[in-house]
Amino acid sequence: GKFSNEYGGRADIGMQFNLVNFGYKVTNDFGIAFIWMGASNVLKNANSIYGSNNQTPKWTYGSMLVGPLLNLSSNKKVDVNLRAMIGFASTETPAYNSYYSETVSSTAFNIGLLMRNNLSKDFALNLSMDYYTTSPEYKGRASQVINTITIGVGLAYRIK
Repeated sequence: GKFSNEYGGRADIGMQFNLVNFGYKVTNDFGIAFIWMGASNVLKNANSIYGSNNQTPKWTYGSMLVGPLLNLSSNKKVDVNLRAMIGFASTETPAYNSYYSETVSSTAFNIGLLMRNNLSKDFALNLSMDYYTTSPEYKGRASQVINTITIGVGLAYRIK
């Protein structure tokens, strides 16, 4: 989309780290989800287009999102959760050519599916797929639509 095309953000495949990826079931079917994450996407062909100076131009952004969690399937071994979250994002533009880096805040949305395989009473293996979107508006440039699809794998500590 506009985040990766030549005339938009020129973002290439990136990396996302979920610093906190929390889900708590209030009842067997319903709960609350929270994500605190950070991500980075380098610009496509950055070194060949902009030169290989000390820093590679990249988009960096982070978000805190919260929302409902719907438990679609549950047994002692596997939980499948659907989550829809809203929150805020802080996005920094890449600095390249005559553009300077700028950081702004915006509203962010995330919808995702999480499968948790309970390995033991205390630990679980998480597999997730999320769609994330935000549209920050910059002073020096127009807005930049950021849409990402994230596939994640992680080890989780189970509270209960």
